[in-house]
Amino acid sequence: MRKYTTITVDRGILRDLESVKREVKAESLGDAIEFLITFWRRARAKEFVRELSKARKDSDFSDIRRAINEVRGLRWARST
Repeated sequence: MRKYTTITVDRGILRDLESVKREVKAESLGDAIEFLITFWRRARAKEFVRELSKARKDSDFSDIRRAINEVRGLRWARST
């Protein structure tokens, strides 16, 4: 169950939220805000993947691989 809070929002922002609400056919402003948050998170995740792919092409990550292998070796040595 959701808990609702009353907030004061600038008229311009409210107008933009109402516009988004109509465009995505949301039932409430809260649903429109949830849509915007989800959209923003997905866009950020896609951007992260693009940057990671670019970094993979530009570098071989040998220093990171070496560090991971060292940590794996330490864990194995501790368990024996």
